[in-house]
Formats: sequence, structure tokens, C-alpha cells
Amino acid sequence: MPLRKKILAATHNRGKLTEIRELLGNEKFEIIPLDLINSFPEIPETGETFEENAVIKAVESFKLTGIPALADDSGLIVDCLDGRPGVYSARYANMNFENRENNQGTSSDGDHLNRSAVESSDEEAHVQKNSFSEDMPGEAVGDNSCAATDFQTKSTSKNFQSEAVGDNSCAAADFHTKSTSENLQGEAAGEISTAEKNLQKVVREISKFQPPYTARYVCVMAYYDGNQTIVTTGECEGELITEKRGTGGFGYDPIFIPSGFTETMAQLPPEVKNSLSHRFKAITKMKEEIER
Repeated sequence: MPLRKKILAATHNRGKLTEIRELLGNEKFEIIPLDLINSFPEIPETGETFEENAVIKAVESFKLTGIPALADDSGLIVDCLDGRPGVYSARYANMNFENRENNQGTSSDGDHLNRSAVESSDEEAHVQKNSFSEDMPGEAVGDNSCAATDFQTKSTSKNFQSEAVGDNSCAAADFHTKSTSENLQGEAAGEISTAEKNLQKVVREISKFQPPYTARYVCVMAYYDGNQTIVTTGECEGELITEKRGTGGFGYDPIFIPSGFTETMAQLPPEVKNSLSHRFKAITKMKEEIER
């Protein structure tokens, strides 16, 4: 049996890792989780577009490990907000765009910050699938001649669990919800997660305009193996609403209705939501490219 080619999934996000491993982890490829890399540093995301950030992470991950790397950057683009929150989707509540230039969501000088400390806690977790097996292969296999000397297997099995984020207790007084659960992001009573604060800020901002609030989820994936860079893109078109619906989603899902549906992403069954996933589309295209 031929050795499988190692591909490093350059993300700490469990949902992303799940879908990458399901789609690419086969007889040809062994997907290496970033959590198995000893003392892997945060990579500053200094790009102003999804593609720039994805390529930065893929290239730097390869340089640090010698393993071909797959990375992505993704977020929500809202038309009436000139493309915001865009690359700032995971930390939008902390951004101040009052003095920004009107350039499709790119901030003015004071707003160009390092995003790497916040591994997207927004819509990205909705790609998780129940059919995924979390058992990691114990053998070290692959065909890479440039192996990282500091690549260490911490465990042969990883139990990737969802993590609650955020501890800010200030909520937007004018934000109304139809959700019967106040713990959409798993936050404890009286606490508001970063993702929830991001959502509330978007709702406040779009409420200044007339509907429909057209928007889309965008995912750009980048692969780098030392010789070539491959970039693919996936999108999920839809509209935003100003009242949360559903408790099954993450981030902006409770206010995002995909085109052709009346339910929000947070209301749709996982199998339907996954089929619409912007990341699913980007990974599917990537698989076709790297298998050539």
C-alpha cells in the first residue's frame, strides 16, 4: 500500500478540521491536525483579504513544519455595510470603523490589527458533521522528504470538543431575539460571548438600512507545498434578518437565511447546512486541484 501524503490542517478550529478530514482524509492523504504540532506559534494574519490571510497561514505553516499546509480564512460579507465584517468577522465587536475609508470593509490604519489571536468563533463551527470519526492514525506515514524535526505526536486520539468563548457581560439593549435559549454560544448565564457580541453589532448596523440585507459567507482556502500555491473559494449567498431564529448554529447563523430557504442556518438540519457550507464548497474544489 503506497504511503499517504501528509497535509497539515493549519487551524485550531474543530469544525474546520472535521470537514477537512472528512473530505481529504482518504487513502491518498493523511490530515495532520495543528494540535499535534509541538509549540506551534500563532501566525499573524496581516492581510486585507481572505485570500491574503489564507496564503499567509499556508506558507508560514509549511515553512515552520516542512509539511504541505492547507489553511483558510472566512467570514461574512454584508452588502449594505460595504463588505463588513469581512476579514474581521471573528472580532467585529472590537473594531471601530467610524473613521475608516470606504474601501469594501478594509479599515483605516488604526484598525488593521492581528486577527490570529481569535480563531474564528463565528459561523465556521457550523460545518461539524456527526459521521466524523475522531480517531487519529497512530503511524507516521507520508511521502514528504522535508519532515519537521519538531513534529511530535501528542496523542493518537483527539476528542475535539466545542469550547465556550467570551466573558463580556454587556448586551445590546435594543437587540430582540425569538430564540428560546439564551445560551446559543454556550455562554454561562449573564455572559455574552465574542461571537454573540459580533452578531449584535451587525444587527444594530444593518438596522439603519432598508431590507433586504443581502450577504454571503465566503471561505478562501490556500494550499502550499513549497513548490506551488493553490487557492479555491466557496460562497453561500443569502440575506440577514434582525431577529435571531434557531439555536443550532454558531456566530451569525441565527440571522443568516441562505438563498432558497426560509429558515436561518441555525434552524436548518446539519446535513442541509453542511451541503450549503461555503467551506464545503472551497474544500471540494481544493480536493479536485490537489488530486490532479
